[in-house]
Amino acid sequence: MIDVKDPVFISYCESLIDKTYKILPLYEEKNVGLTSNIESLVIEVFGLHRVIDKLRMSAEYVTLVSTLKALEIYIKEDVISHREIKREVFKCIGLIKKIREVAMQSGE
Repeated sequence: MIDVKDPVFISYCESLIDKTYKILPLYEEKNVGLTSNIESLVIEVFGLHRVIDKLRMSAEYVTLVSTLKALEIYIKEDVISHREIKREVFKCIGLIKKIREVAMQSGE
């Protein structure tokens, strides 16, 4: 198990922000790999609570997982606008930053 205070987790959050942001250009260029990219991200984020202590008790984590899963479904079904995708991607990025911030504060 990795503790949220571990510098590796803090660094991982930066990587997760990049992976989440990547949804936007993939959507905008109508990349055929978009849905598989989001599916992979959902699986990765969902599995985090199994390796990071205390993460599953975080409201931000639950919101992040559910928002990514909803994006995956809505994009597959083509029932979401570019504006909504952009809003939800930046919401996810904000959640990851909040998770990282809490982790950094708990390490002090």
